[in-house]
Amino acid sequence: MTSNPVLIVGAGPTGLCLALWLSRLGVSFRIIDQASGPGTTSRAIIVHARTLEMYQSLGIAEDIISHGSKLENVTIAQQGQIKGSLKFGNVGTGLSPFPFILFLPQDIQERVLIDHLSSAGITIERSTSLESLRQTEHGAVARVRGKDGEHEGIVASYVAGCDGARSTVRKSSGIKFEGGTYEQRFFVSDVNVEGHIPTGDVNIFASGRDFCIAIPLPGEQRYRVLGLVPEDVKEDDLDFSDIQPAVENNTKLGITKVNWFSTYSVHHRVASQFRDLNVFLLGDAAHVHSPVGGQGMNTGLGDAGNLAWKLATCLKSKTDRAILDTYHQERAAFATELVNSTDRIFTLVQSRTIMGTIVRSFMLPYVLPFAFELPWIPTFAFKKNSQIQISHPQSDLSTGKGAGSRLPWVEVGDSDNYESLRSLCWIMHVYGSASEETAALSSESGVQLYRFKWSDSMSKAGLIRDAVYLVRPDGYIGFLEVGSGQTARDYMSRWNIADLN
Repeated sequence: MTSNPVLIVGAGPTGLCLALWLSRLGVSFRIIDQASGPGTTSRAIIVHARTLEMYQSLGIAEDIISHGSKLENVTIAQQGQIKGSLKFGNVGTGLSPFPFILFLPQDIQERVLIDHLSSAGITIERSTSLESLRQTEHGAVARVRGKDGEHEGIVASYVAGCDGARSTVRKSSGIKFEGGTYEQRFFVSDVNVEGHIPTGDVNIFASGRDFCIAIPLPGEQRYRVLGLVPEDVKEDDLDFSDIQPAVENNTKLGITKVNWFSTYSVHHRVASQFRDLNVFLLGDAAHVHSPVGGQGMNTGLGDAGNLAWKLATCLKSKTDRAILDTYHQERAAFATELVNSTDRIFTLVQSRTIMGTIVRSFMLPYVLPFAFELPWIPTFAFKKNSQIQISHPQSDLSTGKGAGSRLPWVEVGDSDNYESLRSLCWIMHVYGSASEETAALSSESGVQLYRFKWSDSMSKAGLIRDAVYLVRPDGYIGFLEVGSGQTARDYMSRWNIADLN
């Protein structure tokens, strides 16, 4: 029986990202996956700004971006005729160092993460499945089956379940996965087409009865096409030929070749708890929801960034293990809100009711493009979908008005205030003048103090002049107060922040 600080079950994007975080933080772990190799289909294709900010802290953002492309334009059409378009580009300028939406198929993103893990000497144990899991007073014992069929016992201080919607980790822990499944079935395909090819990076075809999306893929006239299975198609075991007439009628494209096709149901579920003693759930093991806004994979990656430094904290210092409770407090609250909001939108788009017909035939092709011409709508959409507005003021880790929010981003000379986040440590920021007491606290604790000369752009970004910001390793504000003295010292003592660095 072997012993490891952390066992990661599942090597999809969430598990790989958690592994990269732990590697950067100097924490030993094992990562297993029941599949024989990484994913080979694109599945999730959108990477949002908050995820790229996290990747920047890990030092891989530029590599990730180099493998993808920016979303510039979304066209909305009916019966092959373009009715309007939504312009994106750098729609989030001034809000993030990455003011755009990145297109990057999930399988390519996984390969980039795997390459960085390989460079760090990390090996993913493939064809290795978790068969049972039991918790002990000091950790957990996992029984796994390797690719040679032999069983092994692994003792771990913590277990991270990144093993998807059918999570063995979740089931072994007896955690409920509450929610439901949309009645409407959906399809996804990789096809070659002929005909009038729309010019958008994403092309939405909406009519009273049908809805589908076509996204260009590498290769000549090759598209990812996904959407609603037509209402009059009742068979359970479908082939693309069963839905091809409806797709061609809706898009006015000719399908010349089908490279890949699948149907699926969409679920909306959230685990009743994200932590059970020494076991944690991340990604689809903890929450699944509709594809509205491309939130799923990004939320799982956010789970990884939130949990990793907290595990490292407990493994490397004497901090109160109550810090691990904040993982559920912060991520479950966001996941529940996200499921509820995407559920409302998705229900309207896919509904066979009169309201659903109105949304598809009128709201999407006519009202939405008109609204996007208003200057504040694209900015609002970016803030909402990019996940830069995620906050958790209710967390035990959040002290002070504004704490729990992501640190506002601002340019500073030739750089920005996010450059300091690459340390992956607790840090202290002051925008304006830092008091002698603040400087002394930084010196005594070993928490690096960064002073930034005040500018009007900082006020516009939402930063508070002369306030003390204690910034967590994941870029969120733990403590915020103007003229703080003993309060900041008490906060740092409460969480043993000096020991963490």
